[in-house]
Amino acid sequence: MAGIPAEQRPKVLHIASVNPLKVDGADTLINDWIKLAGGRNAATGLKGNLQIVSAEQLLAWQPDVLILAANAGRLDQAAQAQLLNQLEAVRNGRVLRNPAGVFPWDRYGTEVALQVPWAAQQLHPALFTDVDMAAQTVDFYRRFFDYPLTPEDAQRMLHGEPPATAP
Repeated sequence: MAGIPAEQRPKVLHIASVNPLKVDGADTLINDWIKLAGGRNAATGLKGNLQIVSAEQLLAWQPDVLILAANAGRLDQAAQAQLLNQLEAVRNGRVLRNPAGVFPWDRYGTEVALQVPWAAQQLHPALFTDVDMAAQTVDFYRRFFDYPLTPEDAQRMLHGEPPATAP
C-alpha cells in the first residue's frame, strides 16, 4: 500500500464511541493500521486514543470513510446525529462497522492481524478482488483459537454483525 499516493488515500476516521463522541488520532495502533491499509487518518492534529471531539470537528475533517468500533454505538444515537448526517462519508454510504470476534479487531489484540487486510479491502476494493476475507477469517480462528467458525458467521463478523443465534 506504500505505493498509493497520498491524494488517492481516503481520509478515514475511526470512531471509538458515539456517546460521548470519541475518535483515535496519531501515535496509535489505529493510526498505524489505517496507514498500512492505504488510508490516512482524518483526525489531523489529534494524538492518542479515545479523544473526545465535537460533531463540528468531524464536519471540519470531512472523512471519506467512517469506521465505527464494534461497540461504538450507532450514529443515529449520537447526541448530534443531525450534524453527523452531513458528513460526506455518511451521505456516500461509507460508514463501516469494525469486525469483532474474540476481541475487537481494531484494538490491541491478536485479531489486529485480520484488521489490516479487512481495512485495505474496504478502502481499496478494486485492489483486493482476489482476497477472500471470509476464508482468511475462518482459517485464522481455526489456527489461532481452535474454533470452527462457519463461513456464514465469518461473513456476519466481516459486516460487523453479531453471530447468528442457534436454532
